[in-house]
Amino acid sequence: MVYGLKTSAAQVVHTADCHYIAKHAQGDLVAYGSIVGAMQNGRRFCRHCNPVLQEYARNRLSFDRFCEDSGFHYRIDEMSIDLQTPTGAWKLTVGKENQSVLFHRNTESRSVDHLSTIKGYHLQRCPEKDLLSQLKYIYFHDCFRGENPYFPPKEKPVKKPAPSKKKKHAAKKDTLPIGMSKKKRKKMKEQQRERERRAKIRSVLDTIDALQMARRATA
Repeated sequence: MVYGLKTSAAQVVHTADCHYIAKHAQGDLVAYGSIVGAMQNGRRFCRHCNPVLQEYARNRLSFDRFCEDSGFHYRIDEMSIDLQTPTGAWKLTVGKENQSVLFHRNTESRSVDHLSTIKGYHLQRCPEKDLLSQLKYIYFHDCFRGENPYFPPKEKPVKKPAPSKKKKHAAKKDTLPIGMSKKKRKKMKEQQRERERRAKIRSVLDTIDALQMARRATA
């Protein structure tokens, strides 16, 4: 249970053992089942009785040393410790049972995102309950996720070399004399093509004769 003053403009809530609450009569207080319920009603947690910040104050040197060695950066507000790691973002805050819980920033949209008490974050199922153990959990979680990402980087497709274009046969050089009439030039070109065709046929026939002679010789 957490308690706040009915007439307080500060809208702050406290735990039952907070010295501030002890100064006021029971009838001046409004009770909430948990800090989460109080927050949903626009209340904020007292920094002096926030269990997360109390534990941080007791272990500040160890907390700072671990963050420095791991490359973590953090800032503190009235409700939580916001932690920035090389690969993600986390929140160490107070849960329904007024103890430290861990939230991890979303890297993808989920169907249950609207159920989270912190927008853009999801509750991380961490077995550890104290701050320093939770820091170690975050470190090993990020190491594992760095080696086993949800979305592996896509390999860039290797570009295949473009097929070489066949070189077009160079146009045959016109060897006919200049100044000849078009009709005579056309006739001479036809005669030249005919000579080339006959020469190719003669070459094929010579090759066939040579093969037949070689076959008879080996028979």
